[in-house]
Amino acid sequence: MLAFFLFSFISIGDEDMKIFCYYLQRNRRLNTPDLLDQLPVLQELLHHLLNCKIAGESVKLYIAITDGILNLIDKYFGMQHHHAVRALEIYRKAGEHVSLLSEFFEICRGLHYGQGQKYLKIKPLPESFLIAMEEYVKETPEVLALPYTSV
Repeated sequence: MLAFFLFSFISIGDEDMKIFCYYLQRNRRLNTPDLLDQLPVLQELLHHLLNCKIAGESVKLYIAITDGILNLIDKYFGMQHHHAVRALEIYRKAGEHVSLLSEFFEICRGLHYGQGQKYLKIKPLPESFLIAMEEYVKETPEVLALPYTSV
């Protein structure tokens, strides 16, 4: 399924790309469970794009993921434990992608790929925020599901 989606993503035209990016950027408005489902899929797609070394699409997808992560961060410290654990995993993976994408852009610049094209300057995610997120997960109580018994 992901391979088909990736192929479709690569083969679409500029107008379709605008529509696709619009839907990706809806991450700004998604609720927590939807973000936790959507972002790992987008991260996996970015991982595959980075392996294919597709510059423009990588940037567009990275921007869409970043929009979703910013939304997720806004909601993070009010999340239930199980949501916070998943969000922390997503944030860590985003940190890995930052270094891979930055490295990829440097290679593109060095090869003069896309001359005249401006590349994003991607900064690493704040380590202090990652530490705060980890602390939140440690301190947030896990909800225990107790069997319901009628009296």
